[in-house]
Amino acid sequence: MRRNNRDVRNHNGERRPRGTAWIALVALGIGISMQTATLGATSVLLGDVTIQLHSARYYRNGDYTRFVYAVTTPAGTICPYWILATCEDVFAALATTSSGIEWVESPFSGLRFTPHQRNEKFYLYLRGQWGVSETQVGALADGPGGGRLVTGWIDGPSCGASSLSIEVISGADVEFPEITGPGRYPASNGTTLRVVSTAAGWILSASESFVVPDGGSEDALQRVFEVTTGPHAGSAGVSDVLVTYALSVAESDFNSLPEGTYEITITYTVTID
Repeated sequence: MRRNNRDVRNHNGERRPRGTAWIALVALGIGISMQTATLGATSVLLGDVTIQLHSARYYRNGDYTRFVYAVTTPAGTICPYWILATCEDVFAALATTSSGIEWVESPFSGLRFTPHQRNEKFYLYLRGQWGVSETQVGALADGPGGGRLVTGWIDGPSCGASSLSIEVISGADVEFPEITGPGRYPASNGTTLRVVSTAAGWILSASESFVVPDGGSEDALQRVFEVTTGPHAGSAGVSDVLVTYALSVAESDFNSLPEGTYEITITYTVTID
């Protein structure tokens, strides 16, 4: 660290040559995640049959969406079958499932599942990226009014094309100059994110994680690290968002930021309700 005409010392008070870097390297990596919808109707009781949506997640590596449902009945009973209302596009996109299923037209169009245990999970793997919306569900209940089809509503695959996506166009790796003293150090490059949405109202957020050398403070690094997100309206269509970075280091920060290598990772998430 350079301190004008005064001696340059490290955080232990040892004298260092003038002009050398204090923080040897700051590396910034970018990650991406996405949640296509906020899950609402995640559980429903149909007679004595409980159907629960455990998760709905898109996997970028492999380009598929996985829905996980759990179906539970009281001890000594097994649900004969349950039906998830959906469109033929979902059936056509079905890559694999943990249990045999069939397409039915009655009492409504959708996928019919046959449980073999009283407490069983069903996995749907759909090719591509699928959103989530509330859909009709039915089960042949053996409880009160047993033997009749009881219907309700639960979240399931949205029919139609993908509604939301995010990717890094440039700046997946970001570099900073060497830190030689107090001051503001903009990164040498920024990150351009591209959000594609068929609906307005999406929200972009970020989470940070830090790796510091021995004796370093994550809180101090978080304090000096600046993220500036360019203007965006959350509108339908294609939106490119520029994000820039800087380190604003004060004289007092060096007590918590010893010489060494620092790593910062930011994960950007786009969500829509």
